[in-house]
Amino acid sequence: MTVNQAVTQKKSISVTVYYMIASLIWSIPALLLTGVALPQALLGNFGDALLLAAIHALILGTLLTAAAGVLWQFIPIAFQAPPLSRRVLYFHLPVHTISVVLMVYGFVQNQWTLVAWGGCFLLAATIAYGAYLFTHLRRARNQTVVQRLIAVPLLTLPLVMILGLLLATHRIDGTNEWLMTHAALGFFGFWISLVMVISYKFIPMFTLSHGYRVTPRAVMRLYYTGVILLLVAELLSALLSSTPYSLALQSMGAIVSLISLALFVRDIFHILHVRKRRKIVSPLIAALLATSLLVTAALLALMTWCGWLHTSIAAIAYLMILGGLFPLQLAYMHKVIPFLRYEYRYSHAPDRKSAPLIDDMVQKTHAKIGSALYAAGFLISFSLILIKPHTFSEPVSIALSMCQAAGILFIIAGFLKTLQIGGVRPGS
Repeated sequence: MTVNQAVTQKKSISVTVYYMIASLIWSIPALLLTGVALPQALLGNFGDALLLAAIHALILGTLLTAAAGVLWQFIPIAFQAPPLSRRVLYFHLPVHTISVVLMVYGFVQNQWTLVAWGGCFLLAATIAYGAYLFTHLRRARNQTVVQRLIAVPLLTLPLVMILGLLLATHRIDGTNEWLMTHAALGFFGFWISLVMVISYKFIPMFTLSHGYRVTPRAVMRLYYTGVILLLVAELLSALLSSTPYSLALQSMGAIVSLISLALFVRDIFHILHVRKRRKIVSPLIAALLATSLLVTAALLALMTWCGWLHTSIAAIAYLMILGGLFPLQLAYMHKVIPFLRYEYRYSHAPDRKSAPLIDDMVQKTHAKIGSALYAAGFLISFSLILIKPHTFSEPVSIALSMCQAAGILFIIAGFLKTLQIGGVRPGS
């Protein structure tokens, strides 16, 4: 059986859909926690218990859950690897969810033992799932540059978790340098690199671009070199305090990383320039906008890290997570979920000729209202963070986070309607 047959002839909806819905459910409490904790972040209280709970609920509960689901479907389709087993639904997703619940509850209650146990379970589940992904990556028939590059962020993720465990168990001091190393390794080593690598596959696939010339190997090697230099500089600062060598490495790493991000943006423009689908659909426009905000946040973070710019760390993190990573996830969900519903319901079905277009399966009213509510909450919050950070009160922050959460509820309702299109699958 070919990979395409394995994808289209399944008797159940894709595992990816379950991960994505779980991710969206996680986003509701994560956004509300963020609304409560954001004023503390603006005051510089980065060790606040609710703030740590909100950050980990967003990153691990919302973003990482969705990423795990996307990789389950992405690797077989993009690289012609053997289909992954549905059993991950029964071991990885439950363990992952329980682990994050333990961590978030531990942060809220200020019980670091619970945080550590949750982190241990999460690390074990991530390593097991990652090893399973690698066995399929090695057996892929389409051995591309992207297939080799995606291994780097996947290998980085356990290192981020190990460093977090060392902080949670107080094996290393929770100083600014170690916290910065943990955050930088997570954002630059895993999230941004994963988005960059996957973009070289997703954007051409969704725009029907062919014949473009890009340099993903050179771009990503340059990017990883810059990140390594930055991390080495941060480790030197943590171990030996600030030295001329660490400052020089920091500047070199930032410059190399900035160049790589500029080359990445150039490659995306090249891909879009040769697209066959002249009209760019709304979800892809949203994905490109979120990617641009993510790159902007990365540029600001690099310049602030090196002291070239004095911008609020809270503002950069808010832009990176809730302006870049999370909206990017939502945008791709509006492409992936209708596609997976179409594949499950209509592929090889007797009535497939009457099937709607995949883009028409998006519930446009729900998507527009949900996106508008989320965007309004984000834009007002981000504007207040920039203009009047010290007067951004908790009630206002909570109200705006509720606006964002309401938007996500509309989006969830839209996805549930999409998953009902066509009724019961013939032969089920």
